[in-house]
This record gives sequence, structure tokens and C-alpha cells, in this order.
Amino acid sequence: MALDIVGESIGAQSEFRLLSLAGVTAEGEVETISITATLRAGGFLTHTIHAPVRVFIEQTNKGDEVALQVEAGDGTKAILQIMVAPPVEGLVRGRCGEDDEHKS
Repeated sequence: MALDIVGESIGAQSEFRLLSLAGVTAEGEVETISITATLRAGGFLTHTIHAPVRVFIEQTNKGDEVALQVEAGDGTKAILQIMVAPPVEGLVRGRCGEDDEHKS
């Protein structure tokens, strides 16, 4: 994933690139939206959008979500680009420690 911040006074700034998405959370009556990435060396990095006014989701023609844009009250936009890694043989997304041979 990658997160870019775009604003009239700051232009386009890269917040982080090529990190794993840990989560997107909304707090309170959507007073803030936080985007959290997992750091390669361990730990987390979070970017918080205060007073969000609009949220857009960009999808491919197949319906896959590829970007999330959150606009703050001051006009600043956080653009989260979602990149899904290609499938890895033997790895099943969404399930851990389970394979077809050992299901009961």
C-alpha cells in the first residue's frame, strides 16, 4: 500500500510506500479516520485525518477496491492506494493454519 497526502498548501506528499496495511478505523462520530501501516522492522505507523467530510472508494471494472480517498474539512486529501500481491502457492488468504487435506 501507499499513502499520499495532497493539499493546497503542501502539494503532494508521500506519507509511506510499500508497507502492509494494518487497518483503517473511524473514531467517535467519525471525528477522525486513522490509516495504520505495519513497519518492516516491527511496529506501526499511523496517519490520522481530522474532521473528515468525504470518503471515496475507487474500484476496478471487476469491483476490486484499489484506492480509498478521505477528504478533511480543510480540503486536504489522504489517498490510500491498495496493492494486492500476486498469489503465492501454498498460501491461502484469509485462513491461517488450515489446508484441504486436514479439514474434518
